[in-house]
Amino acid sequence: MRCLGVSNHRGVTLVEMMVAIGITSLILGVLAYLSFFTARNLVIINRQAISQTSCAIAAERLATFMRGAAYFEPYAGDVATTAALRRMKIAVPTGQTSVNKAVVAFNNRTKKLELYMNENSVSFDGNMDPVGTADRSFRGIERFTLIYESAFRVTAMLEYQYSGFAKMLNTGSNMQYGQFITDVIAKNHFLDQGGPQSYEYDVNTSGPASL
Repeated sequence: MRCLGVSNHRGVTLVEMMVAIGITSLILGVLAYLSFFTARNLVIINRQAISQTSCAIAAERLATFMRGAAYFEPYAGDVATTAALRRMKIAVPTGQTSVNKAVVAFNNRTKKLELYMNENSVSFDGNMDPVGTADRSFRGIERFTLIYESAFRVTAMLEYQYSGFAKMLNTGSNMQYGQFITDVIAKNHFLDQGGPQSYEYDVNTSGPASL
């Protein structure tokens, strides 16, 4: 007679199966979290790129426009209230001794930088946000300030929100900002001109007699 051999193979116990399922679930969970975190950061980086690009375009176009001004004029009482302004009148030459006053203003509610080609086209609410139909606007500006140094010199600072990969940098209490800072000098008012033509020379709000 031939004896049948005894097999050494055995099945998987319930405990082993549960351990395997647990390890597999943990691995899948980690992979799912990494995928979510990566996708989340891609969205943040895309939003940041759009904001940064918009901010750069706004800074360049605003500086170009302001450099053609005859002089800059703060709203009455603004300079006495704070050194960092959110609005300003831009005197654009229309003749040898005449100007049209445009207005640049930041809407903190909508996060838009707005340009009005006529000062009568805009008013301001209780929060100092502009009210009116802007001739030109730029979105994605997180913060905007103007430092008035003289009637012929202004420093413009535009900021966009920045978020890094590290989760700790993306908390509401630790916001990160990138900046574009531009020193703007009015038309034909450079330092080497001297006297009333120098950007260090200030005038009253009526502006210079000759442009």
